[in-house]
Amino acid sequence: MDSQYSVVHVYSHSDFSTDIGLVHLFVGLTRECETWPKIMRRVIGGKQVQKEKIKNIIKIYLEFKIIKIKNQKAMN
Repeated sequence: MDSQYSVVHVYSHSDFSTDIGLVHLFVGLTRECETWPKIMRRVIGGKQVQKEKIKNIIKIYLEFKIIKIKNQKAMN
């Protein structure tokens, strides 16, 4: 008789037995863990771009405010 056999979802070999469902779960979780850094990089990258846009908007606003104040002082 062959030392390998499969019963439902359990694979047995002479030294070990493995639940195929657990293998699929492990592989799925591993792939999910591999994709998280890619997802987080996109989220963090997007937030950094958004921060830079906000900083630029604030700089432009403050520059116009300073120019406006200087012009008002020059007129007085």
